[in-house]
Amino acid sequence: MKLAYQRLNNSEALNEFVKEKFSENSFFREKFSNVKVVFSKEAEMYKASLSFVANGKRFKLVGKASNAYASVAKVFLKAKNAFPKKMNNKRRLHSKRPMFSELAS
Repeated sequence: MKLAYQRLNNSEALNEFVKEKFSENSFFREKFSNVKVVFSKEAEMYKASLSFVANGKRFKLVGKASNAYASVAKVFLKAKNAFPKKMNNKRRLHSKRPMFSELAS
């Protein structure tokens, strides 16, 4: 996991908070790769962007809040709710048609 800061000073406490959130959700380690968290400040809002690769596709989620810690909590909540807990790697999430391999069995 990579952490980056734009227009903000590096904070060890924020780094520890992100690592704690990441370790609380064990499914992140199992299903996501190339995880990158970017912190930035836009006007009076703090923004946390989480980008990762899951099932061969790249995703980017953004959380904005008045507090840096709240923006991190929002983006991790979005990531948790964006994907079901049991991902089926053989079938796309939005497809309702059975795959050919499922028809053969």
